[in-house]
Amino acid sequence: MSELLQVAHVAVFALVTGSCLAALVWVRQLASTEIRYGLYGLFVASALWAAGQLVLFLNPPLALARASYYTALIAGLTTVSAWLYFCSAYAGHEYHRTPRYRRGVLAVFLSVVALKLTNPVHRQYFDIQRVETPFPHANPQLFELHAAVEVLAYSAVAIGFYMLFELFRNSDIPTRGLAALASLTVAPVLLNLLGELGVSALVANSYEPIGVAMFALGTLVLADEQFEEVRWSAETQLLDQINEGVLIVDESGLVRDFNESAQELFPAVRSGCPLNEIDSSLATDGGAQADTEGDSRILAINRDGETLYYLLNRTPLAIGPDMAASALVVSNVTKVETQRRELKRQSEQLEGFSEAVAHELRNTLTIASSNVTLLSDALADGEGDDAEQMLDRIRGANNRMIDIVDDLSTLARLSQVTTEMESVWLAHILDDARKTVASTPLTASVETERQIRADRTRTRELLQNAMELGAEVEAEQLEISVADGSITLTYTVTGMPAFDNDGFLKYGEAVPHAEAGMYGPNIRALARAQEWTVTVEQQDSGFSLVLSGIESVES
Repeated sequence: MSELLQVAHVAVFALVTGSCLAALVWVRQLASTEIRYGLYGLFVASALWAAGQLVLFLNPPLALARASYYTALIAGLTTVSAWLYFCSAYAGHEYHRTPRYRRGVLAVFLSVVALKLTNPVHRQYFDIQRVETPFPHANPQLFELHAAVEVLAYSAVAIGFYMLFELFRNSDIPTRGLAALASLTVAPVLLNLLGELGVSALVANSYEPIGVAMFALGTLVLADEQFEEVRWSAETQLLDQINEGVLIVDESGLVRDFNESAQELFPAVRSGCPLNEIDSSLATDGGAQADTEGDSRILAINRDGETLYYLLNRTPLAIGPDMAASALVVSNVTKVETQRRELKRQSEQLEGFSEAVAHELRNTLTIASSNVTLLSDALADGEGDDAEQMLDRIRGANNRMIDIVDDLSTLARLSQVTTEMESVWLAHILDDARKTVASTPLTASVETERQIRADRTRTRELLQNAMELGAEVEAEQLEISVADGSITLTYTVTGMPAFDNDGFLKYGEAVPHAEAGMYGPNIRALARAQEWTVTVEQQDSGFSLVLSGIESVES
């Protein structure tokens, strides 16, 4: 019977040693470097601990038994340190990285190792004797210092368990299996207790490495994928502590998790739904309103009639060895992005002004210069009859240059973006604008029962340019209509040739012709100052300018 018990103990501890070493192959697959380091230390130290106990069961000479037990004692203490490191890393804490904690654990470790190694001097830690029950083996007798260190070690182990079970409690994934596996690491303490109480088949103070081996085998065979998923799921509970919106998306594009900020920003978000069902701007191609640049882009999102800008950052994540995901972090950058876009608009506008000055003034100066030359030649040849006509052309060119400079000066002032909007009647503003336009057969009318939110001065200047444009292209009628979110300026022009829509709104393009080339860009500049957009539509009977982004008000 005793030989059978000895074989059983040797076999079990050999299996424990092999299991801990075999688990290292699985540990190598884990994504987190820190968790790998913790488990490497835990399983290697447990293997040495079990091997040190195994030698005692073989009933070796006492000198070899003492050396083996020293190895087991130091390996057991190393197991506690590795356990704390693993629990801190796995639960997402910073204790294992904090220098003062690391130094504290190292100091305690070295102090306890010194107590163990100096046992031959003070003889207060253990002694080795050969015993015959329940089978012949080398049996350590443990003294007061060992008991004190054992209390300290189990207190440290309890701290690790607290971190693990807090993690399990916060996880959305069922964790009973992992909690049971973790509990097995201390279950063999009951075997030690039974051995102390005199159960004849058990050897006291020997069975702790079995618990670590059971944990290793259990996670290896039963809970490989769940081991990493639980940690990831619990860590996502921290998302609600982040002010920015965060979406966790798997590699198939489905939302796995999100925080409260993301739910406030995207009310349609739910677990398991595709990104494009939440908001089209979150699509991987960036959407129509996204400026894509690498893994970050700007989203323009309309909320309650206001355009807000968000910076979207995509960061890759790993959920276990076989599952990938991404964290989409959405940060409100409305103020910065609005300023950036305004600076860009102003830069483009200044460039346009520069082109307008270069184009319009150069043409006008060319006309004036040519007529000055002709006038000089005519006076030299005594042809005074043509002189008055040439002087009129020079005066006209001079007046046109003055008008161009005045118009651009006014535009430079009025093209600055304004937020001081009020409810206005377009018909009243059109009446004011008509007073500033030279006599023209153009008929202009407003057909609407709505007011709009606009800046009165800029809108009057815009309508003035619209009427002058109509006069230049010889339009018979300008009809202005207001719909939801837009104003349409429709020009009726007989026999007007087709023109370039883009060039119509750009300075220096002379579209639809040189005399009218300033008015389209002027209208766009005054519209953009009120955060409106302008598009051109050509019809058989003329063309239309559509101003979008306008807030209309029922009368």
